[in-house]
Amino acid sequence: MNVLQPLQHLLNNPQSTGALASLWLPRAASSIAARVDWIFYYIYWISLFFLLLIVGLIVFFCIRYRQRSYVQEVSTVTHNTPLEIAWTVIPFILAMSMFVMGFKEYMNMDTPPVGAYNINVQAKQWAWTFTYPNGAVTGSLHVPVGVPIKVTMRSSDVIHGFYIAAFRVQRDVVPGRVNITWFEATKPGHYWLACTQYCGNGHSSMHAPVVVESQEKFAKWVKAAANIFIDPKTKKPLPLAVVGKRIYQIQGCVGCHTTKGATGVGPTWKNMAGSHIALANGPTQYANYKYIKECIFFPGKQDVKGFAPDVMPDSFYNYFNGPHTKHRRLHAIIWYINMQSKLRNKATEPPVPNIPVAAEKRASFAAGAHPVVTPKKP
Repeated sequence: MNVLQPLQHLLNNPQSTGALASLWLPRAASSIAARVDWIFYYIYWISLFFLLLIVGLIVFFCIRYRQRSYVQEVSTVTHNTPLEIAWTVIPFILAMSMFVMGFKEYMNMDTPPVGAYNINVQAKQWAWTFTYPNGAVTGSLHVPVGVPIKVTMRSSDVIHGFYIAAFRVQRDVVPGRVNITWFEATKPGHYWLACTQYCGNGHSSMHAPVVVESQEKFAKWVKAAANIFIDPKTKKPLPLAVVGKRIYQIQGCVGCHTTKGATGVGPTWKNMAGSHIALANGPTQYANYKYIKECIFFPGKQDVKGFAPDVMPDSFYNYFNGPHTKHRRLHAIIWYINMQSKLRNKATEPPVPNIPVAAEKRASFAAGAHPVVTPKKP
C-alpha cells in the first residue's frame, strides 16, 4: 500500500476529499464537527491572545525597565491585590469554561444515539477490517449520509487509534476491550481513516478510505459487498483468483506482503508459490499448497528466516476455516498467491479449479450440504 496515497488523493481530488478549510482543520463533514471546531478555535484564540500579551509584556518590560545606570531606585511596592485577583480569577473562569464545553462534547461523542447503525471494526497490524450487519466484510469504510453510525472496535494485537479527521472522531482501540464511538456523516465524498497510535513498522501505511454516499447507494453497495464471490457491477460470479485479490485487500494482507517482489513486513508473494523457503525454526520447506495453507492457519509454526517472528496474527484460522463457504476463501487466497508466481504448478494450486462459483449455492453451504474440512492443529 502506498503510504502517500491519502495525500495524493487529496491533491488530485480537493473537492471530493475535503480540501483544507483552514490552516489547522480539514473540511467538516459530520454532525459533531461544527461543535468540535468551535471549542478548538475558542481555545486557540484565547491561547493566542495570551501568548501575544505575555510575550509583548516581556519585550516591553525588557526595554522599559532595562538597567540604565549602576545606581537604581528600589521600589517599595510588595504586591497589587486587584491585579493578583484578576490574573487568578480570569484564567480560572476561562479554564473552567473550556473544561465544561469539552466534557459535555466528550460525553456526547461517547454516547451513540439509540438505533444507530452498527459497524464492527477490527484493527490489526497494519490494516482495518469492517464488518456490516448483513455479514459484508470490507477493507474500506462505507457509510450512508445522514445516518448515525455506531463503531464497535476491537484490536487483535496492540493499541491502535481510530481517527477520521473530517468527522472530528478519534478513539483509541485497546486490545482486550470493546471500544465504541459514533458519528453522523453530513457530506457525501471520499475521506480517510488513519491510525493515530504508533503500532509498529507498518504504522504509516495503516489507513483506509472512507466513502460517504446516499442511503440508496449505500443499501445497494452493502448488499453486493456481502458476497465477495460476486462482481458488484456485473452481478456475475468471479474466478477464485479474483476473489483472492479482494480478500488480500480486505483482510489487510496488503499491509505486510507485496506482490511486486519488494520486501515488506512479511515475505513477498511474488514467485513464492513453488519456491523453497528457508525457515527460522526448521529446515527449508517447499512452498506447495499444504505449506501455504499451514502458513495461513498456523503462522507461528512457519516463521521465515530474516523476518520478525510472531508478527502475523492467528485470527485468520477462523476466517478461512469452517463451513464450505469459508473454505472457498482459503482456495481463493491461495489461487491469488499462485497467480503471483512463475513457479506455480499442480502441487502449489488448490484442489479446486480457478473458475467462478455460482452464488446460489451459498444456501446449501449454510445448510451443511458440503463437508467441513478442518486441519489438525499442531
